[in-house]
Amino acid sequence: EGPKEDGDAQVKRVRGRAVRDGIEGWVTLKVGMGPASLKSREKPFLWAAGKATMYQKFDEASAKIRDLQVDEAFELLEGPREEAVSSEVHLKVGTSKDPIQGWVTIRDTAGSTFASQSGEVYVCKST
Repeated sequence: EGPKEDGDAQVKRVRGRAVRDGIEGWVTLKVGMGPASLKSREKPFLWAAGKATMYQKFDEASAKIRDLQVDEAFELLEGPREEAVSSEVHLKVGTSKDPIQGWVTIRDTAGSTFASQSGEVYVCKST
């Protein structure tokens, strides 16, 4: 939500959620004419739209790492890759709340979508 500006104090704030711990609140985007304290992230982040499973390797026959929770944020590391046999689409991602990387099915053979790109993830570049 936002950005919203407090006219008297010349402070712009956005409502957001920390990727690391999931805490939500208002974050100062910019004060007056000073530099912005948040910037859009160039690398895409995604949100789990439904239950999705993370695997150690691209192949779903590989070891399961863990299930992603609905609305959990993760960072695109590689992909998308399509399987030659089916029309599933997979991405290699890194979770935001712990240092785990693995493969997630984004779209299955039935056409169900398990995650979508988020255009509203910001990264704090100063504190």
